[in-house]
Amino acid sequence: MSKNRENVRCRTSDYYTITDRKSNQIIGRTANISMGGMMIITDSQLETGAVYAFRLNLPESAECGPGFPFDGECRWNQYNDLAGWWENGIQIKKISDEARDTLYKLATRDLIEESEK
Repeated sequence: MSKNRENVRCRTSDYYTITDRKSNQIIGRTANISMGGMMIITDSQLETGAVYAFRLNLPESAECGPGFPFDGECRWNQYNDLAGWWENGIQIKKISDEARDTLYKLATRDLIEESEK
């Protein structure tokens, strides 16, 4: 897991659920996000190097809309013994311009909220 990131990651103010678009099953939730990727917490390990078809789901109250689809590659994972879950680093591979705008709004909103603490 690299500490040299191109994009600043920020902890999300809410845990957004992540759906596998192929199975339509919720597979996890976000722990942090950036313009280039996110960390997803899951019960099962994601395969490193595999590209997944995901959907980030936002609550109905979200000003940014209902969420968006994207393709992401699992770049690393580790088991968190203390919490009892898998932490998976996801690099965004394919995302629409509209979805990227939504991701930007989420990332900057959460970054601003975190800096105000």
